[in-house]
Amino acid sequence: MKNLLVILLFCSLCTSCFLTHQETIFTLGSLTLGDSIGSVIEKYGNPFKSDIYRQDNIHITKIYYKEPVDDTFNRYVLTTILTFKDSVLVDIEQQDFYIPSGDNVINVNPVQDSRPATINSTSKEVNTLKKE
Repeated sequence: MKNLLVILLFCSLCTSCFLTHQETIFTLGSLTLGDSIGSVIEKYGNPFKSDIYRQDNIHITKIYYKEPVDDTFNRYVLTTILTFKDSVLVDIEQQDFYIPSGDNVINVNPVQDSRPATINSTSKEVNTLKKE
């Protein structure tokens, strides 16, 4: 009976070490609406990409962070999109992309926004129209 208990304890310790869980760095308490863009970049480093534009005379900045996130058996790439109006955080959005069987694949989806764009059909380039 004692040996069985020792074996069960040993198996549970090995299993708990094997089953890892990696959480996002962007937790509910780590970011607050109203944070400045400077403090966010200082805390989390340079973003993966950024979009900057004006909308209704308001300076809009979107910064994107990508990170791998694991649950017990699955792996995801989590994209956190932070939207700033006049350098103040106003929106936090997260999107995940499932990576089947642990493959190292990152899919970058185009940004969906309201700015007009034209597509050059011969070169497949997208050009954003500038207001003059």
